[in-house]
Amino acid sequence: MLRLLIDEYNLNWQAAWNSVNHTFTCGIYNIKESQMEKWPVDMFGKLLPRHLEILNIINHILIEKVRKNYPDNGNID
Repeated sequence: MLRLLIDEYNLNWQAAWNSVNHTFTCGIYNIKESQMEKWPVDMFGKLLPRHLEILNIINHILIEKVRKNYPDNGNID
């Protein structure tokens, strides 16, 4: 959804991020690891490079948020 809002509907990152966050925030914690599909990163990048780029941006944003909120938590990478 984020990719579509940014690439197809020309929303800026923040507007698209807010929309996705408000849509998908609840319930995500109920997903078990055994229910998640796992792809090798190199295959994912070859098949869906834009999706991987967006996932890397999201990962960076979330890591920075954790660093800001928990500065004494050590290395989270």
